[in-house]
Amino acid sequence: MTLSPDFSFQPLPALEHEILEPFPEIPSPLGPLAPLAGKWTGRGMNIIWRPNHTPGQDHFLELNLTSDQIEFTEISGPIPNRGLLQPDMNMFGLTYMNQISDANLGAGLHVEPGIWAAVPATLDPKVQPTVVRLASIPHGTVVLFQGTAVTANGGPNIAVKGIKPFPIGGPPTQTIDFPEQTLTNHTNFRTSGAGLTGITQTMVNNPNSVLTAAIAGQHFTSTTTRSRPRPPSGWRPCRGSRLPRSCSTPRPF
Repeated sequence: MTLSPDFSFQPLPALEHEILEPFPEIPSPLGPLAPLAGKWTGRGMNIIWRPNHTPGQDHFLELNLTSDQIEFTEISGPIPNRGLLQPDMNMFGLTYMNQISDANLGAGLHVEPGIWAAVPATLDPKVQPTVVRLASIPHGTVVLFQGTAVTANGGPNIAVKGIKPFPIGGPPTQTIDFPEQTLTNHTNFRTSGAGLTGITQTMVNNPNSVLTAAIAGQHFTSTTTRSRPRPPSGWRPCRGSRLPRSCSTPRPF
């Protein structure tokens, strides 16, 4: 996703207090996002329980080895953001385009345009500098993830994660076994044939094993992770909703 070469954000009128480095400890307008710029390619895995409409069978286990590409392009200029309780501020960011295909079958699976942005500390609500990802997914879904960014020495800590579901409202330890999860079981309700090439039972049991295998033997100097900050003072869920929305306190933007 490429912007016109002559496009550059310019606040009109100019902001009274322009912030050149949202993360003061990092000498870059993009803060911890700066290393993302460029094109990245690699292999991955997709696992999803998707709806199935065969009578008596409401689920299908889709498994894909994937070929992934994502390109980040820096947005020129400071992005102005006008506020009421929060004074006017500016952000810096990158556009990105993510595309994922099935590595065995060559079929496109996913395309996602979006933006990553570095957000300065805010006063109302009082929140430290954050990073935010705005993603547009072509299933009628647009999402926004915002959180703090923390950099630590060494490589990432990738936990073991399974795909076994558990009942709604029940403890995650009470998982449900489906025959489709075991590759030696014959079933018409799981990816089959050439689509399963290279997929092992270990990968199905723990999809994160694909990540740990990919980085085995590599040397990492540091790892940056994003986490969700604690809700600001005065935050409460909206009545009648289970979503963690804020009814009484404005968001940073």
